[in-house]
Amino acid sequence: MKVNGATYHYEGQTVQEVLAALAFRMDRIVVEYNGKILSKADWESTRVSAADTMEVVTFVGGG
Repeated sequence: MKVNGATYHYEGQTVQEVLAALAFRMDRIVVEYNGKILSKADWESTRVSAADTMEVVTFVGGG
């Protein structure tokens, strides 16, 4: 599967597990999964496959 353009070997894990393995801060991200925004409520129930694509956008505070 691809996450932010990089290829990883995750299959069968949940989106939540992939995000944790890649050390994303869960409270500051939005996930686009196969071209659609994936609700945070669905991260634990959505399982990834080798053909999937995820784009993870991280919010950065500033001022």
